[in-house]
Amino acid sequence: MDFLAIISWTAAIYSATICLPSSVESSDFNLLQQESYVGYNSSTGLSVILSAPHGGEIYPDEIPDRDAGCWDSSAKRCIWSHDCGVKNISKCKAVTISDNFTQEMTGELRARLCELFLGLCPATVVNRLGRAKFDANRDRDEATFGIPEVVQAFDDYHTVIEKEIATMGGVGLFIDIHGHGHKRQRAELGYLVRGNVLDLGDPIDPNVTSIRNLAHNVRLDFDKLLRGTDSFGGILGGFGFDSVPSPKYRGPGHLVYLSGGYNTRRHGSVLRGSFDAIQIESARSHRAPDARPRYVKALACAIKRYYCVYYKQVTASFRGIGNVAVRFQSSSDSLTNAREAYPDDACKTSQFLVDACP
Repeated sequence: MDFLAIISWTAAIYSATICLPSSVESSDFNLLQQESYVGYNSSTGLSVILSAPHGGEIYPDEIPDRDAGCWDSSAKRCIWSHDCGVKNISKCKAVTISDNFTQEMTGELRARLCELFLGLCPATVVNRLGRAKFDANRDRDEATFGIPEVVQAFDDYHTVIEKEIATMGGVGLFIDIHGHGHKRQRAELGYLVRGNVLDLGDPIDPNVTSIRNLAHNVRLDFDKLLRGTDSFGGILGGFGFDSVPSPKYRGPGHLVYLSGGYNTRRHGSVLRGSFDAIQIESARSHRAPDARPRYVKALACAIKRYYCVYYKQVTASFRGIGNVAVRFQSSSDSLTNAREAYPDDACKTSQFLVDACP
């Protein structure tokens, strides 16, 4: 069966398959087909997609490890293939270290968001293969080394995301979930802006970022949207976890910083369209089993508040209430005023229960 047929649905799926908190298992991912290397859950009314490209733990012996490519000196690029000739480890070494616990964290985050949004759940897409076999956050050649079953996984992974985006009306938020091993234990939020550019402190052109569409549709200075109180980093800091960029850390301060990769560029709005993207690199200590519940809770609360301020109207459209919103609600400097100006069941202040989002 064509895998696209498996993930297609109509608006009626919201009422037929409501994602109630009591029925959501954080570890459950559907498979596109038997023995598929891509796991997914369709959205049930929330225009958010969670992607976990580097958390897979399956390492089939029949799939050779991604090791290194060959350097083409005339084209000044790497050729990613197992039979390209002489491998160049210094210029073309493949990154194969997995982001531990990010697959689990993605499932837990989905379950928490289903609860916070009163049954409206995000879509999730996860790569089940280990990164040594398949890197779902690289272009096709580097991701797959041309191995047919891995190429199929690559096509499945990104087609699922694009199918979800289309079904959501092309407006929403894509979140690529990663993990870093850097010494500074804070989240690194990637909008395709390099760390040295953030450190300069100069105005940044929103057109070169993965939230270009959002920037053009809210009445908010872009610097405030990127690293002010109303930014995702500012909101996450309010729930107890530091991040960069944010009001506290406007730039990485010349430390290593991951600004977003292939997925953020492909599925965000930097090049085209109205679907924005943020890459979230979570610190190793926050992904550890003992600390993860508190971190996931804070992350889910931050996503909810960010969504309710900037994307809430999309939910009503996805559920068949009115037309798809082309333009987001306006935002003042006050998150509270913006939220109360556009009330919705899942976004009302009264629904932010003390034990859910302190």
